[in-house]
Amino acid sequence: MATMFIRELSVSVVLSRPGSEVLAVRILNFADDGLWGKLSALGIIMILLSTGLVLAATWAGRKFKRE
Repeated sequence: MATMFIRELSVSVVLSRPGSEVLAVRILNFADDGLWGKLSALGIIMILLSTGLVLAATWAGRKFKRE
């Protein structure tokens, strides 16, 4: 999994432009600048959003499951 994430990060870094960075690039910039508070807050927001999306997809899958 770590190899997949690192590969995706490098693609995001190469394709990003100033003013249109993806979240992974923003987090990498925060880490480079030593802004650990902002990095942590953004990471927690990402975890909460991801968890919410997974829960919503699980709920939708159960609700619309074919029998």
